[in-house]
Amino acid sequence: MNSRIRNYRRIAERRAVFSVDVTYQMSSQQLESIPAMLRGIVEAQEWTRFERAHFKEYGDSALRYEVVYHVLDRDHTVYMDIQRAINLAIFRRFAEAGIEFAHPARTAHAQRDSTG
Repeated sequence: MNSRIRNYRRIAERRAVFSVDVTYQMSSQQLESIPAMLRGIVEAQEWTRFERAHFKEYGDSALRYEVVYHVLDRDHTVYMDIQRAINLAIFRRFAEAGIEFAHPARTAHAQRDSTG
Protein backbone atom coordinates (compact mmCIF):
# COMPACT_ATOMS: atom_id res chain seq x y z
CA MET A 1 0.00 0.00 0.00
CA ASN A 2 3.02 2.29 0.05
CA SER A 3 3.21 2.31 -3.77
CA ARG A 4 2.35 5.35 -5.81
CA ILE A 5 -0.13 5.12 -8.63
CA ARG A 6 0.66 7.32 -11.61
CA ASN A 7 -2.08 8.37 -13.98
CA TYR A 8 -0.25 9.09 -17.24
CA ARG A 9 -3.44 10.35 -18.88
CA ARG A 10 -3.27 13.41 -16.65
CA ILE A 11 0.35 14.39 -17.26
CA ALA A 12 1.07 17.30 -19.58
CA GLU A 13 4.66 16.33 -20.40
CA ARG A 14 7.20 13.56 -19.93
CA ARG A 15 10.60 13.94 -18.28
CA ALA A 16 13.41 12.03 -19.99
CA VAL A 17 16.74 11.12 -18.41
CA PHE A 18 19.47 9.25 -20.25
CA SER A 19 23.23 8.71 -20.11
CA VAL A 20 25.92 8.83 -22.75
CA ASP A 21 29.27 7.14 -22.09
CA VAL A 22 32.47 8.18 -23.86
CA THR A 23 35.97 6.74 -23.70
CA TYR A 24 38.74 7.94 -21.43
CA GLN A 25 40.83 8.72 -24.52
CA MET A 26 38.96 11.96 -25.24
CA SER A 27 40.76 15.30 -25.02
CA SER A 28 39.69 17.85 -22.43
CA GLN A 29 38.43 20.07 -25.28
CA GLN A 30 36.20 17.25 -26.53
CA LEU A 31 34.91 16.60 -23.02
CA GLU A 32 34.12 20.27 -22.53
CA SER A 33 32.24 20.44 -25.85
CA ILE A 34 29.88 17.55 -25.14
CA PRO A 35 27.30 19.31 -22.88
CA ALA A 36 26.74 22.13 -25.40
CA MET A 37 26.55 19.58 -28.21
CA LEU A 38 23.93 17.56 -26.32
CA ARG A 39 21.98 20.72 -25.50
CA GLY A 40 21.90 21.77 -29.14
CA ILE A 41 20.71 18.32 -30.21
CA VAL A 42 17.86 18.28 -27.70
CA GLU A 43 16.82 21.87 -28.39
CA ALA A 44 16.72 21.15 -32.14
CA GLN A 45 13.83 18.75 -31.53
CA GLU A 46 10.32 20.09 -31.67
CA TRP A 47 8.26 19.57 -28.51
CA THR A 48 11.23 19.49 -26.12
CA ARG A 49 12.44 21.63 -23.25
CA PHE A 50 16.08 21.11 -22.34
CA GLU A 51 16.87 20.89 -18.63
CA ARG A 52 20.56 19.94 -18.37
CA ALA A 53 23.54 17.95 -19.63
CA HIS A 54 26.45 17.30 -17.25
CA PHE A 55 29.63 15.29 -17.04
CA LYS A 56 28.30 13.12 -14.25
CA GLU A 57 30.95 10.61 -13.26
CA TYR A 58 34.04 8.56 -13.89
CA GLY A 59 32.91 5.00 -14.56
CA ASP A 60 34.89 1.77 -14.64
CA SER A 61 35.32 1.96 -18.41
CA ALA A 62 33.68 5.25 -19.40
CA LEU A 63 33.18 8.93 -18.70
CA ARG A 64 29.44 9.35 -18.16
CA TYR A 65 27.26 12.30 -19.15
CA GLU A 66 23.67 12.63 -17.98
CA VAL A 67 21.04 14.45 -20.02
CA VAL A 68 17.61 15.57 -18.83
CA TYR A 69 14.90 17.07 -20.99
CA HIS A 70 11.10 17.26 -21.15
CA VAL A 71 8.81 16.19 -23.96
CA LEU A 72 5.97 18.69 -24.11
CA ASP A 73 3.43 16.04 -25.01
CA ARG A 74 2.17 13.13 -22.97
CA ASP A 75 2.00 10.69 -25.90
CA HIS A 76 4.54 7.88 -25.43
CA THR A 77 5.02 7.48 -29.19
CA VAL A 78 5.97 11.15 -29.50
CA TYR A 79 8.43 10.68 -26.63
CA MET A 80 10.00 7.62 -28.29
CA ASP A 81 10.20 9.35 -31.70
CA ILE A 82 12.01 12.28 -30.11
CA GLN A 83 14.41 10.01 -28.20
CA ARG A 84 15.20 8.13 -31.43
CA ALA A 85 15.91 11.41 -33.26
CA ILE A 86 18.15 12.55 -30.39
CA ASN A 87 20.06 9.25 -30.36
CA LEU A 88 20.68 9.37 -34.11
CA ALA A 89 21.79 13.01 -33.92
CA ILE A 90 24.21 12.20 -31.08
CA PHE A 91 25.64 9.31 -33.09
CA ARG A 92 26.23 11.58 -36.11
CA ARG A 93 27.61 14.56 -34.17
CA PHE A 94 29.96 12.44 -32.08
CA ALA A 95 31.32 10.79 -35.24
CA GLU A 96 31.90 14.21 -36.82
CA ALA A 97 33.72 15.42 -33.68
CA GLY A 98 35.80 12.25 -33.25
CA ILE A 99 34.11 11.46 -29.94
CA GLU A 100 34.04 7.73 -29.24
CA PHE A 101 31.30 5.94 -27.37
CA ALA A 102 32.52 3.73 -24.56
CA HIS A 103 31.54 0.16 -24.04
CA PRO A 104 32.21 -2.11 -21.07
CA ALA A 105 35.77 -3.39 -21.17
CA ARG A 106 37.42 -6.23 -19.35
CA THR A 107 41.10 -7.09 -19.26
CA ALA A 108 42.08 -10.72 -18.93
CA HIS A 109 45.53 -11.60 -17.69
CA ALA A 110 46.94 -14.97 -18.71
CA GLN A 111 49.69 -16.62 -16.73
CA ARG A 112 52.01 -19.10 -18.40
CA ASP A 113 52.36 -22.41 -16.66
CA SER A 114 56.00 -22.77 -15.55
CA THR A 115 55.89 -26.56 -15.71
CA GLY A 116 55.66 -26.95 -19.37
